[in-house]
Amino acid sequence: SGSQLDVPLAHSSFETPNRIVGDVSYTLPTKTSISVIYQGQSGIHFAYVTSTDMNGDNQSLNDPIYIPTGPNDPNGPVFVTSGSVTASPAQQAAAFDQFISSNSCLNSQRGHIMKRNSCDTPWTNEFDVSAEQALTTIRGQNLSLRLDIFNFGNLLNKNWGRQISTGNFNPVTIYTQSGLVRPGGAAGSADLTNGVPRVTFDPSFDPYNYNNIFSNYSMQLSFRYSF
Repeated sequence: SGSQLDVPLAHSSFETPNRIVGDVSYTLPTKTSISVIYQGQSGIHFAYVTSTDMNGDNQSLNDPIYIPTGPNDPNGPVFVTSGSVTASPAQQAAAFDQFISSNSCLNSQRGHIMKRNSCDTPWTNEFDVSAEQALTTIRGQNLSLRLDIFNFGNLLNKNWGRQISTGNFNPVTIYTQSGLVRPGGAAGSADLTNGVPRVTFDPSFDPYNYNNIFSNYSMQLSFRYSF
């Protein structure tokens, strides 16, 4: 992948290429104010990495994977079964190739080590709804009751408003590596200069994580006294 002294340009994990924000509000004759705020934005950038140190810099979990041209690419990983992944090597290889084909950012980089942060999570949407009721005004003093519902879509449907993450802007470990072998599993010792990773790949692998507090709706009831 080049010299470790090179400093190639790459997308930042924190870059948001596109973001749309809109809001609309309306006040009824009953002094009830309703507002809706929409936020939509591009997904975050990330890279698929292996679980060990593949470039010899003594740092693990940060080396982008080599993307094989197909299941028979001799430079691709060699699949083995493990206690947690019981699928056969052939099944793992087929599932891995299908996963690459179904992701354009990976499929377009076959035959290369993937570029850092060259994949993106999907676009996200969120609606926040607020309702405020003005109460009786007494001698210039104002009272109001307000209800805020954050991520309103998730209140209506558990699959709406989910905020996708890959682990707090971290790379995604796509397979678990257990050493190095010669290409194709040939006999002989292997090292970083002549070996390929020996890995297990879970056919049910999902790179996205929805298990975060931002994917859930929340409500806030407040009482305001102005004088």
